[in-house]
Amino acid sequence: MKNISSLRKINNFEKRNLIQSLSKIGPILLNYLNRTKINLYILENNLLKINPRIFLVESKLVNLADKLNRRANIVHLGVYFGFFNKNVFLLSLEGAEFLHKNKMFPENQKIIVNDIGEKSILYGNNLTKKMIVKFPEFPRKNDLVLIQNKNNEILALARLSINPKEFNKLLPNEYIATTLKDKGYYLRSKQ
Repeated sequence: MKNISSLRKINNFEKRNLIQSLSKIGPILLNYLNRTKINLYILENNLLKINPRIFLVESKLVNLADKLNRRANIVHLGVYFGFFNKNVFLLSLEGAEFLHKNKMFPENQKIIVNDIGEKSILYGNNLTKKMIVKFPEFPRKNDLVLIQNKNNEILALARLSINPKEFNKLLPNEYIATTLKDKGYYLRSKQ
C-alpha cells in the first residue's frame, strides 16, 4: 500500500510563517528553537485533507524518522506542536504544554481557574469571570492564553476576548476568553 502521508523537514517559507506566528507568544521561544537540536518536521496528508501538522523532533530521532518514512505511514513523531491553516501556524495543546514545561510560555499569558472553572473548561465551555483564581496583569485582547487549574496543570488554550482593564468591570457570568482546545476534547471525541 502506498504511503498516504508525507513527512519532511519544514522549508524556509513554512519556517518564516511559523516564526511569525510564534513571535506573538514570546521571544524566549524563538531563541530556544534556534539554539537547540530540535528539528521541525511537517506531516502532510492530502488524501484525508488534514491541515499540515508540525512536530518537534529531537535530533536522535531524525535518522529513524527518515528510515521509517520510506517504509511506513507515519502518523505522529516527536511532540505534536501545531498545524498550518492557510499559511498561519496554530499552536497545539501539546505544543503549549511543551512550552510551559520548558518555561517558554509567558507568565502574563497564564490564567488559573477554580474547581468549577476546571470542570467547565474540560466540558468545552468558554471562560467566565467567576471561574478565575488568578488573572494576569498584562495580556492583551486576542492574546493566546494558557488555562491552568490550581495545581498548575494545563487545561486548555484560549483566546482572550477582553482587555485586562475591563476585567474588574465585568459581571461574574461574562466571558473573558474563548476556549480553543481543551484536554476534555479527547474524552468527548468519537473513538
